[in-house]
Amino acid sequence: MGVDDPAQLGIGRATWGSNGTFGGPVPMTLRGNLDDLFANPGTCTSSGLDFADITGMTWKGFSTPTPVNDRGRVGRLAMVEVRLSAKTTASTDERSTVVGVTGSWGDDGDGIPESTDTSSTP
Repeated sequence: MGVDDPAQLGIGRATWGSNGTFGGPVPMTLRGNLDDLFANPGTCTSSGLDFADITGMTWKGFSTPTPVNDRGRVGRLAMVEVRLSAKTTASTDERSTVVGVTGSWGDDGDGIPESTDTSSTP
């Protein structure tokens, strides 16, 4: 999740499966350097959008704390909720931009996002 002006909007906690699917709701884990992993052009692309082309945003990345078993029900929806809040210092006449990016991350087992891991976004 990204915001263009963190002085106006704050990104709070995230919950995976908030609609009760696949064992949810599950609090998501903050992954501080996911955006760095996708910053190189061509690393994270889909539908004509390259993540590296999105500029001027402050990002917070989240992941599920453990792999989620979809039990073969890939057509079933799992809702993700990310809390946004206006800062007390926010201007009443300012507009802010919010960008949400979803995808999957195949970790090599250490829980740390790095270039050797695999990823994809829709």
